[in-house]
Amino acid sequence: MKIIWKYLKPFKGLLFLAMGLAAIAQILELIDSIIFGKIIDNFAVNRGDRSEDELIRGALRLLVLAVSIALLSRLARAFTDYVIRLVVQKFGLSVFDEGLKHTLRLPYHEFEETSSGHVFFFLSFYG
Repeated sequence: MKIIWKYLKPFKGLLFLAMGLAAIAQILELIDSIIFGKIIDNFAVNRGDRSEDELIRGALRLLVLAVSIALLSRLARAFTDYVIRLVVQKFGLSVFDEGLKHTLRLPYHEFEETSSGHVFFFLSFYG
C-alpha cells in the first residue's frame, strides 16, 4: 500500500475534488426525488382548493426545478468521471516512468539476460 500512496500523493487534490463532485451528484439526486415527492403530494393527491391554473403552474415550476437539478447532477457525475480518468492516466504514467527509469539504470548484462516481463516484475516489487 505504501507504494500506491507514494504515487497517488501528488494527485491528492484531484482525488478530493472527485470525491466532492461525487458527493454533490449524490445529494442532487436525493433532492430530485424529494421534488418529485412534493409534486405528487401537493399537486396530484392533495389538490386542496387550488384552481386548475395554480396546479399547473406549481407543478410546472417544480418539474423545471427537478429537470435542472437532474441536469446538474449529471454534470457533476460527468466531471467526476473526467477527474477520475485524469488521475488514473497520470498515475499510470508516473508508474510507467518510474519503471522505465529503473530499467534504464540496470547494467546492460543484467538487462540482456532477463526478459522485459521479469525486469518490470522485479522492479515493481523491489524497486
